[in-house]
Amino acid sequence: MTPTLSVIDLQVVPNDCPLSDPLTLEVSFEADQPVKEAHWEVQYMVDMTAQRHVLQLGSTEVQDYPVGKSTMHFSASAIDISGLKRSWLNNVGLLLMILIDKAGEQIIQISMVTQIEQQGDKFIRHMLNPLE
Repeated sequence: MTPTLSVIDLQVVPNDCPLSDPLTLEVSFEADQPVKEAHWEVQYMVDMTAQRHVLQLGSTEVQDYPVGKSTMHFSASAIDISGLKRSWLNNVGLLLMILIDKAGEQIIQISMVTQIEQQGDKFIRHMLNPLE
């Protein structure tokens, strides 16, 4: 049976900054049963009407999560947007945090809508916390 996770807290640092800036995530959650040999994949998705572009930001180390409260930590030194057209960036995106078990099955996906605003030659990200 697939574990059920409840997200307790979600922190994104920094926010309201250039889209390409470093990114640190912390997700606190509770599991109703142990999650063995799982890892988190973190992606940023630019979703256009006819196209979808997914940037792989990285993943966490494989680990076991016990019943009860656990916390996931993730850091990326930057979000590399160099391969994307500027017109694609001036759009709403999604930050995705996906917990995957040892069989490759998705246990939970947390999606954060990311509002992008162009200010001069920079694209500023504002990630909307679904818990707030």
